[in-house]
Amino acid sequence: MAMESQGAAELPSLIFALVGKTGHGKSSTANSLSASEKFLANDDFDSVTSEVGSLVYTDVNGQQFLCLDTPGVFDTKLTVSELAARISKFTLQAPDGLDALACVIRKGRMTEEELVSIAQMEKIFGADVWEHAIVVFTHCKDTLDKLKADLAKLGDDHVLNKIILKANNRVGKIDNMTRNPRQLQDDVDHIHLLLAQVPKDTGKKYDNEAFERAREVRKEVDDKIQQATEKLQDEVKGLHTRYMRGQLSQEAYEKKVADLEREHKAFEEKRKEMEMQQAQESFETWSKVKEYACYTGMAVVGLGAAALAAPYLAPVAAFGGFGYALGKSAEMHAESKKAETAGALRDQAKFETERLREERLRDERQEKQRAEVCHIQ
Repeated sequence: MAMESQGAAELPSLIFALVGKTGHGKSSTANSLSASEKFLANDDFDSVTSEVGSLVYTDVNGQQFLCLDTPGVFDTKLTVSELAARISKFTLQAPDGLDALACVIRKGRMTEEELVSIAQMEKIFGADVWEHAIVVFTHCKDTLDKLKADLAKLGDDHVLNKIILKANNRVGKIDNMTRNPRQLQDDVDHIHLLLAQVPKDTGKKYDNEAFERAREVRKEVDDKIQQATEKLQDEVKGLHTRYMRGQLSQEAYEKKVADLEREHKAFEEKRKEMEMQQAQESFETWSKVKEYACYTGMAVVGLGAAALAAPYLAPVAAFGGFGYALGKSAEMHAESKKAETAGALRDQAKFETERLREERLRDERQEKQRAEVCHIQ
């Protein structure tokens, strides 16, 4: 049974977010979990400006959830501004943090770009993010036991198995297109059990600097609205004084008060827009966004993520059924040229990372010098 969130009401007992690349089945999984069609299942990359979808629903056991379906945060074709906008929408939906995250990965052939972008999730969300995560494989027609057996064949050094280990081996699977309703319900129930297990394992919400920034933005906007409210009250008092002194007719007084209240209401209605604008500006200057951009090759430096993946990926086993083989012997001819290009791109990434580090150190030195000048004065 699903029901839409009505906003300001009491928060549900478990808040979780679906994260992953566009096209890996986040929205379809959200629809299956909530037994609804509220989330737009659109694999088109053009949905860059789409809102973070959210829904409060209750599962078959009576557990209430708030599901956040985030636009693909891990899409390496984003610009820094677009990434900042997506993080802003995501964190403003749950500024007090999350009970769990569901990292959605499409089962099948994965590129180095996709693997490295998932592995680098902690570049933005922190090293402890996987402690609060479950890993859900979509488009999976196998049983859970078969899936785990296939994963085991990839070896402990594989990126996916390293992530799963960090996530305390919380693995789920789902086939959102299955015609077997019993199987779908079993998969959904298992995912819900995993989500509920996360806060029991961790004993705390998932919180980090990104959510802190969202809270700061909300407080800043609240303060602005409060100031505007106080100003309105002062202006209304002033108008009332003039009216009582006979300096304003009743008609003029009522009209001016109505105009002020209308302006204030319009200002309050811009709250979400103001929060988004301030949050995006904040995240665009966040060092973690810049670092993630360097690692994944976003438009800020124009690097190819696949070329940068090599330092972070263990040798990938060719495994037919699971489909994570990244090449065959027929492709050996192009390897030397690829290696040369990858080396050049890695050098460029190293240079850009060093430049960002020097920029940060310079800012810190300038801040220290300003503090010393103030102390002397």
